[in-house]
Amino acid sequence: PNPNIDFSGSPIFINTELQEWKASPGQVRSAGVSAFGFGGTNFHVVLEEYVPGRIRTSDRKVTYSLAGTHSTHQPDEAKAPLRGALVVGDSSLEAIADRLEAVGAAAARGQAPPLAAPDAGDLRAPERVAIDYGDAAELAAKVERTVAAIRSNQDAAWQLLANQGVYRGSGAAGQVAFLYTGQGSQYVNMLATLRETEPLVAEVFDEADAVMEPILGKPLTDYIFIDSDDPNAVAASEIDLMQTEITQPAVLAVDAALTKLMAAYGITPDMVMGHSLGEYGALVAAGSLPFEEALMAVAGRGREMANVQVEDRGLMAAVFGPMETIQEHVDAV
Repeated sequence: PNPNIDFSGSPIFINTELQEWKASPGQVRSAGVSAFGFGGTNFHVVLEEYVPGRIRTSDRKVTYSLAGTHSTHQPDEAKAPLRGALVVGDSSLEAIADRLEAVGAAAARGQAPPLAAPDAGDLRAPERVAIDYGDAAELAAKVERTVAAIRSNQDAAWQLLANQGVYRGSGAAGQVAFLYTGQGSQYVNMLATLRETEPLVAEVFDEADAVMEPILGKPLTDYIFIDSDDPNAVAASEIDLMQTEITQPAVLAVDAALTKLMAAYGITPDMVMGHSLGEYGALVAAGSLPFEEALMAVAGRGREMANVQVEDRGLMAAVFGPMETIQEHVDAV
C-alpha cells in the first residue's frame, strides 16, 4: 500500500485475503476494470452484478457490419484476384504435379486460366500449391520449376520457389491473424488507387467523411487525397496527417477499408490485434465496435491529445539498422 494514503479514514482498502464482497444497503456490487494495452491504448469498463428483474429492457437486436453499413457491392462469392492466382490441391504432391503439367502445357501455348477465386476444394486439400503469375509465359515457367521441385523431392527447393511467388501448404490450413498498425504508418494518398478502382473502399471513405466532416470542418478525405503533382499541397497534407486529430481517423478508415476489401476476396481473420491506435481497427474488424463509433472515439482521443500543451512535447524517431550499431549510437548520446 502507498504510505501516503490514509486507508484508516477511507472506504478504500487493499484486499489481501479472500473475503465476502459486501454491497451497501439497497445497492449492487459494481467494479471498475482497467485494461492497459501493450500498444498504449487503455480502456476502462464499469461492471455491475446481475440482479434478476432490477433492470428491464425491451428486446433489441443490434447488427454490426464492417464499416457501418452493408455494402451494395459485396458479391455472393469471393472476388476474382487482380493477378493470376493458381491454387491446385490434391491428396498428394505427385497428384498435384500431374495436374500442373497439364496447366503448364496449356500455358506454354499461351493459354492461362481465367482470373477466378481459388476453388474451395483445392484450398481444403491435404496438399496445396499456390502460384502467383502475371501472364501465361510466367505461369509456364513457374509450373515447370514447381513440377521439377516435386519430382526431385527436395524440400530446400520450396524456399527458393517461395521467393518467386510459389507456395506450398500441407495439412490443415493455419489460422489467419490481422495486425493493425498504429499512428505513424500514415502517408499522403494512401489507398488512392484502391479508392478509385474499388467501390468497397470508396464506400468506407464516404462513411468516414459523413462522420468526420462535422468534426473536422471538411471531409476527412480532403486531408488524405491530394494532387500528387502539386508539391505545396502534398507538403501541407503531410503536415496535416501528422496532427493526431486527423491521423487517427485517417488510419482507422484505411484499416476498415482494407479489412472490407480483403473480406470481399474471401480473406477474413480468425483473430485480430492492434498496435496502439490499431487496437481500434481490430475492434471494428472483430465486430466489437461499430465503425462510426470508433471514428468518433479516435477523433475525440486525437483532439484531446492535441489539446495537451506542455513546454516539451517530445519527438519520436524510427531507426532501422543492426541492433549493435544502434546501441553504439545510443550509448554515445
